[in-house]
Amino acid sequence: MQDVDGKVAFITGGSSGIGLGIALAFARAGMRVVVAGRRPQHLDSSAALFAAEGLDVHGMLLDVTDQGAVERAAAETERRFGRVHVLVNNAGINSSAIGSSPALRSIPSAAARDGQDLRDTPYAGVSSSTISGSGPARSSGAAGV
Repeated sequence: MQDVDGKVAFITGGSSGIGLGIALAFARAGMRVVVAGRRPQHLDSSAALFAAEGLDVHGMLLDVTDQGAVERAAAETERRFGRVHVLVNNAGINSSAIGSSPALRSIPSAAARDGQDLRDTPYAGVSSSTISGSGPARSSGAAGV
């Protein structure tokens, strides 16, 4: 990557999987990175990984299906870091996790809800973050991925 030192990246689903890999690459290249995810344990483990490498990455608890939460995340990011240069809409749900929770399996409507989450999370994340103009890319001219 060229000329990204000091630029700001906001990555939904950035605390695990592909998003975590992207966050590591950006931070290692000198970018200021915000990783957003909805699982505190993943945010904590990714924060430990970043810290072990001496990378200053900001973790943020965020459910991209909650429009108000997306707007608050955008405001906090802009307040702390300024303009977002790169927005990576990576939030999603791992289909292997559906039904993996004994508590969820005991609820009759859980399978339908999990299927809806699997379908809605990536779409809601992209639309909340970019199409509505109220997410992290709001008026920043961020490059979306």
